[in-house]
Amino acid sequence: MIAVAATIAHQLQNTSIIYRNRALSPNKILVDLKSKLQIAAKKSVIEFSVGAVSLDDYRPVNEKIQIMRETLRRLNARVLMLKIKRDTKSSDEMPTESIEDTYQRLQEDTARTIINNNAIKQCLLSSAIGDVMSNKTHVDINEKMYDHLKKLFMLNDAILSTQYSIQTALQKQLDLKIQCQKEIFNYHKFLKEQDEQRKQKLQKTNPKIAKNKEKMMKDIRKINIIKKLITNLIATSGKLLEEEPLLLEMLEKHAQLINEETIIRLTETDNKNEA
Repeated sequence: MIAVAATIAHQLQNTSIIYRNRALSPNKILVDLKSKLQIAAKKSVIEFSVGAVSLDDYRPVNEKIQIMRETLRRLNARVLMLKIKRDTKSSDEMPTESIEDTYQRLQEDTARTIINNNAIKQCLLSSAIGDVMSNKTHVDINEKMYDHLKKLFMLNDAILSTQYSIQTALQKQLDLKIQCQKEIFNYHKFLKEQDEQRKQKLQKTNPKIAKNKEKMMKDIRKINIIKKLITNLIATSGKLLEEEPLLLEMLEKHAQLINEETIIRLTETDNKNEA
């Protein structure tokens, strides 16, 4: 409204100056002024920017259209982002495929994506190598590439040397393991031969003791079998172990197997207690 009033005032001033210089009747002057004022007011209202409330707030229509486009572009991007977030978090549609088919399709898409990614990398590498071979790259890039290739070759030589050392050490370790297994086997064989010789000697010198010892070894084997059965049966039930502390004590007592040395040690302990 301020702009309209200013325009009308300016038009009135110009018109009054014009009619002052002319010798016209007052009625004709008023009619002309009225028509000119209507035209000026109509023109000012039409040309004034929509939404402006002051002269400082005036902006061209093209600038307002550009601002509106930028605002709409940002709003559309925000709407798309919110839709994507909503779709990724929840979906009201029930799946039509089975879990097996969905999982199979996921595996195929993942494999296809990995293959495409590797293919793109290889294509880029081959394209870069082709550019280098045809001298299409810059000189500084070629120099940097040659420096990197030299470092790569040096690292490759160092890796090959280290790998050869590792293979040699592994082969030596394997040979030592085989040798150790042979020595252990020979030692077991030696112990078995000694045991057989001891049994034969004891059988000749004192057959009664040999018979008692053989019987004792059979009893030890039976006891060990029973101990294994007890520990296996108790260990299979975790709930009973929590409810019955006695079973836990039994499991601890029967965890270790006995042998001839254990019997000798127990006998010596009993003899000491009796003494």
